[in-house]
Amino acid sequence: MSLFLLRCARFASIHRLALALLSAATAVALPTQAAPFTPTSDAQVLERLPERATDPGARELRALRQQLRANPQDMATAVALARRYHQEVAAEGDPRYIGYAQAALAPWWALPTPPTPVRVVRAVLRQFSHQFDDAVADLQAVVAAEPDNGEAWSWLTAIAMVQARYADARAGCARMAPLAEPLIAVACTAAVDGSTGRAAAAAQALDAALQRETTA
Repeated sequence: MSLFLLRCARFASIHRLALALLSAATAVALPTQAAPFTPTSDAQVLERLPERATDPGARELRALRQQLRANPQDMATAVALARRYHQEVAAEGDPRYIGYAQAALAPWWALPTPPTPVRVVRAVLRQFSHQFDDAVADLQAVVAAEPDNGEAWSWLTAIAMVQARYADARAGCARMAPLAEPLIAVACTAAVDGSTGRAAAAAQALDAALQRETTA
C-alpha cells in the first residue's frame, strides 16, 4: 500500500471516528441554545429552510415534515425527522435545527422514561444544548436497559471525551469494541490515548489496524 493511500485511509478512519464519537465536540462550540418553538396557530409558518427541489436531503426533510404534520403522534416519523434535523445542525452549524428537532419530539420530550429511540435522540439534542448531565442520564438509562446499544455507548464516550473524563471514555471504548467495526473500535481507544499523552501508541495502534484492514 502506497504512503499516499495509507494517509488517505488514515484520514478516512479519523473522519469516521469523528462522526461516530466526537460530534459532541462540535456542539460545544455552538454559542446559542435553541428552545422548542410552539406556534400560535396551525396556519403559522414554522420555518423556511433553504432547500433545492433536486436535493434528496431536502426532499426527505420535506416528506418527513409532511408526514409528521399528518400524524404528530407517529413516533418513528418524529424520531426520523429529529435525526435529520440533527444532521442538518451538524452540517450547517445552525442551532435553530435543534429547536426544530425538539419540537418534533414534543409529545415524548418531557416523559421521565420515553421510548428508547426518543431517549437516545433526546440525549443527543441535550448535549448540543450543553445539558450534559441530563444527556448522560438518558444514555445511561438506555444502556442499562439495552447493554448492546452501540449508539448510546458512542455518545457516552463522546461526552466523556469532551469533558476530559478519559477513564470513562476508555471504558466506553471497551464497551463499544464488540459492537463496532474493528477500525472504529481501535480508533476510539486511539483517540483517548492521543488525548492522554500516548500519541505514539495511538498512532501505532491505528496504523496496525489500517494495515489489517487493507490486507484482509
